[in-house]
Amino acid sequence: MRLSSTLFVCWSLLSSALLSAAGFEMATVEVGSKLQTSITFKLNEPAPDGGLEVTLKSEDPSRLKLARRPDVAGSESIVMTIQAGFSESPDFWVQGFASSGEVGYTATAKTLGASRGVVKLMPSSILMVGPFKAQRFRNTTGGQNSRLVLYAARLNAAGEFAEQQSLAGGLKLDLKLSNSAPEVGVISPPIVTIEGGQPNGVAEFKPASAGTVNLAVVMPEGFNPPPANYAGVSGVITLPGISLTDQVMIGQNLQLGGMVGLGEAAGPAGVQVTITSDDETQLLISSSATTVGKKSLVVTIPPNGISAPYFLQALGKSGTVTYTAVSKGFRSRMAKVGLAPSGVVIAPRAYGPPDEAELFKKGQEGARGFIIHLSKKGAKMPMAIWTAQLDPVTLRSADITVQPLRAGVTLNLDVEVNDPAIGKVTKKVEIKPGTDMGVAEFTPLAKGTAIISVITPNGFTKSANSTSVEGIVKD
Repeated sequence: MRLSSTLFVCWSLLSSALLSAAGFEMATVEVGSKLQTSITFKLNEPAPDGGLEVTLKSEDPSRLKLARRPDVAGSESIVMTIQAGFSESPDFWVQGFASSGEVGYTATAKTLGASRGVVKLMPSSILMVGPFKAQRFRNTTGGQNSRLVLYAARLNAAGEFAEQQSLAGGLKLDLKLSNSAPEVGVISPPIVTIEGGQPNGVAEFKPASAGTVNLAVVMPEGFNPPPANYAGVSGVITLPGISLTDQVMIGQNLQLGGMVGLGEAAGPAGVQVTITSDDETQLLISSSATTVGKKSLVVTIPPNGISAPYFLQALGKSGTVTYTAVSKGFRSRMAKVGLAPSGVVIAPRAYGPPDEAELFKKGQEGARGFIIHLSKKGAKMPMAIWTAQLDPVTLRSADITVQPLRAGVTLNLDVEVNDPAIGKVTKKVEIKPGTDMGVAEFTPLAKGTAIISVITPNGFTKSANSTSVEGIVKD
């Protein structure tokens, strides 16, 4: 028992001697004036059982203070405890109070003696960035507020940005912001506070009218002007835009639904947008699929909404026509509509309109489009007739070019069979305004082949495909 005690005492003395010989590893750091940064120190050997108390002391507390927490005012000295078995201290903070020179600080422990570290004192500034940490931002008059972040930064000897550091604990900055154009927008709050231990403060720019604005920090005492590339934040505020259905093709006497959209929500009162055709002999604007359009239409965007529908009705069959949208508080918008000939196509209703591959064929081949096989004892075959915009060059049509009749136009179509002995078909088919299809019925009567055709009406152009169907009637 006595031997064990002796061995323990010898080991403790040997351990202390080893630590004393090992000493500290002290850091050299840079800190901005009135700022702080966290550091640690290391032991070359782990702390002994029971831990190790280390006293840290500034050699010039008027220029360098030390703190155990980032949110407290520093002091001339602090005591840190390194737990047993650990070789690195917890974080502590060095706080600078000058913009040049160096100040030493010492670490002492009973078993280790003293070691010295160095803090380089550097200039500091308050920098500001806009959204996405940029120096420039864009917004609209009714857009969401733009976020501005003010942060403390250490500069290098040349006055350039080096790194972000927090304000020294125990200090408080009330930062005033300058605004070159208050009529363009306002800053809220007008004074931004950064508390000790915090790296930044936040404000918002609320846009009010179109224009440009320059925002900057009024630099507090003890801080250097910011670097040129952080001299301030500039903003460009514009009116929000309007979107329209654009770059579409519409067949003569057909129509297409459009959508007007706003670059920002309408707000609680809604927004009125005036949409005007630049040539009412070629294009009309309507509020619904069954209302004859006019040269101009006022569309109401509902409260807090961003869009509303309208209809484009084509009168011409070639060339391009433009139309515009205007609204108070928004930039005007112009859109283009291509005008094309239109025709009618026929196919078994169950099959649907011609496939879009029809558009890529040339000339008149495939004009019939469909061949059907029927029994003379079978049921009637519904045949659908669609109105469609035709390709201006090939005059072909497909499912993707089917468009409804414009309001004010009704079609009464003639449908015929080349051999009435083989079958009969509904002779008149009506397509109403705002719709794109009418239905005829073919009734097989005898064995043979019949061609069921739709006659292109006056004012329309014959489609280069799918104007007839070949029906083969079997026993």
